[in-house]
Amino acid sequence: MEINYSFSIDIPQKIPCGCDSGYLQHECCGVAGATALTSAARASIDPGGNLDHGDLTPRLRSALDAIAVSPDLFPARFDFATRRVLFTKMSPRWYRESAFLEPNRVRGHCTLSASMDWVERAVAPARWEATSLVFHTAFCGSTLLTRALEAVYDCLALREPEALTTLRDYARTREHVNPAVDTATRVAYQTVFGLLSRGYHPEQGVVLKANDNATVLMPELVQWRNTAPVLFMYVPLREFLVGCLRAEKRREWIAARYRAMRPYAEQLLGFGAELVIADDAFGEMAAMYWSYNVALYHRARTDNAPNLRSLEFGVLLADPVGVLERVAGLFSLAPLPSVNAGQALDQLFSTHAKVDGKPYSPQARDAQIARTLDENPLHLHAAEALARRLLADSYPGDGLPGAV
Repeated sequence: MEINYSFSIDIPQKIPCGCDSGYLQHECCGVAGATALTSAARASIDPGGNLDHGDLTPRLRSALDAIAVSPDLFPARFDFATRRVLFTKMSPRWYRESAFLEPNRVRGHCTLSASMDWVERAVAPARWEATSLVFHTAFCGSTLLTRALEAVYDCLALREPEALTTLRDYARTREHVNPAVDTATRVAYQTVFGLLSRGYHPEQGVVLKANDNATVLMPELVQWRNTAPVLFMYVPLREFLVGCLRAEKRREWIAARYRAMRPYAEQLLGFGAELVIADDAFGEMAAMYWSYNVALYHRARTDNAPNLRSLEFGVLLADPVGVLERVAGLFSLAPLPSVNAGQALDQLFSTHAKVDGKPYSPQARDAQIARTLDENPLHLHAAEALARRLLADSYPGDGLPGAV
């Protein structure tokens, strides 16, 4: 789709762009540094596709022209109330270096604002065929999995874009999550997932890892697009509980997740106000959140979800190369040429997936799990009792069905 724009940015010449695109700064992002995304957009696109504010570099113009097929412009934020989309200019390097794609953590820093009316039309031709999805419980190695995939296979990994939780909230305001039953919801799904399905070349797979609180989208998604490969990652309840208890901010995190999720868990798991959980009952909060996500996976497992699989983190740690091969097969990813998978994964699994340079050890992880459980026996007992009550026969004592 052709965009009408002007170009008059005054930027020093001969400075390579920090996004590592190979272009000069004045040709590409047009701004120096690699700071967090800001709310101030350099340019604005109106509903007709015209530039109504700011200026565009040549690479930004090209990215707008190719928005249906190129991931160079990443949708950092959707605002369904004002019907605006905030994009940031990205590159393969900045996608790899973004542990998460939330607006305050994404590496891109050159922003554009666009009318959602124009975006919906421009992205309508976007294809889904190469897109795979990872949903998860949190604290289960999903970030490590996506980094391992992009290190060994030809894929673009998108980790926790805010757009999916925004889509969840929008669908709930319309009293629908399923795009099959509501036209506006369907258009929103098509626009969000269309933008999150673009690779750098036609054969490149896209691996989209959702935020944990977007797992509610999984059952409806696998019915709407039943050919999409979907992986649900998790850890046993005991390990999830440790993730929630290991620091004060984690306890605050699970309390916030519990409060937001409880009304939906009541509907899905079949309980009501008679189930009272105290403000400091972090074990029960963790159990309810974990059980809710497990129940969503069970709901998604229908005859219409032939490509839905599960993966427990411990299985990945025990056999990284073998498990990664199976996940890549599910996602139809081609191996990168001249990459030794064993060597690449040995290096990757020895450092923290979210903190560059921080050592990581499965043995140290096991020791921390044992220590935390020993220090919190009451939380552990309460969590296990509640999860078994909520899930009954579907409690995954021996793991979830459909293992990859």
